[in-house]
Amino acid sequence: MALTFASRASIAPSRHRHDRSTISDKDIAWSLVEAVKSYLTGYERTVVFVELGCEESLLAIKHIFAAILSNRIALPQATLSKLTSWLSGYAGSPEEPQLHMMLAVIRLQQCDAI
Repeated sequence: MALTFASRASIAPSRHRHDRSTISDKDIAWSLVEAVKSYLTGYERTVVFVELGCEESLLAIKHIFAAILSNRIALPQATLSKLTSWLSGYAGSPEEPQLHMMLAVIRLQQCDAI
């Protein structure tokens, strides 16, 4: 009797973007940290840096988005543009709807701040 082992990649759902030509999660997470670090609480900063250290960049991004939304933090236009490019890499993924909604609300908040 022969045993066949499937690779983890074929069993586990992908947590990564489909389009690798866009900005990486790690790069966008660090861009967001730079843009909002002075607005994050000590606890929020600690959580985000631990997540980044554990290579959980998407989780860190979601936590930063939550902080942006709850504190109505204004982002530089360059960061918003990078976020739009980055999000296109999630097209068709399970994460896309939530990320798209969060970014849409962040954009609306930016308009309200003007």
